[in-house]
Amino acid sequence: MTNLDKIARDLNFISSLTKRAKEIGIRVIIHGGYSVDGTLGKITKPHKDIDMQVYGNSDNAKEVLQNLLNSIQTGQFDPKGVKWRDKGRSTFYHNFLAVKGGFCADFYYIKVEGDPFDKEKIIIKSDGSKNETQEYRTHQVNLNGFSFEATLPEDELNDKKEKKHREDIDRDIANLEEFLHK
Repeated sequence: MTNLDKIARDLNFISSLTKRAKEIGIRVIIHGGYSVDGTLGKITKPHKDIDMQVYGNSDNAKEVLQNLLNSIQTGQFDPKGVKWRDKGRSTFYHNFLAVKGGFCADFYYIKVEGDPFDKEKIIIKSDGSKNETQEYRTHQVNLNGFSFEATLPEDELNDKKEKKHREDIDRDIANLEEFLHK
């Protein structure tokens, strides 16, 4: 599969997943490389995976994600045979990796109180306590004809700077700094 084929498949998947999630009351926000490229409005590099934050009300994150994945309809992605890796529960999210062939989706499931589509969120922590109310800091982007909700560039840049330096992270940082200082 060429990089262009993978990008087309990934964007089709993002579009199908975010539409279906909204229909069933789950909010999906794209972050990572596709968020950066969506902000810039162009593909800047190949992407190994699709990073997404998933906001919902269920205690059973894996079941929600498996059901969501199994319910999407896209000609370029078949959810049968996806392998799940539970990367564990942190204070604020439960991280799962879904892999099939060259496809990789990194899900960060965040349990929230109330409607995930409100302007603000209250995250239910792993111990059942709640954090203070926070704003969802996102914007709508369009990438190669696909529209989706993505992390704000300022937040994406801060996240990238907190991570250890890798060539792909350094490129995202340079792209976002150029975008923000225009």
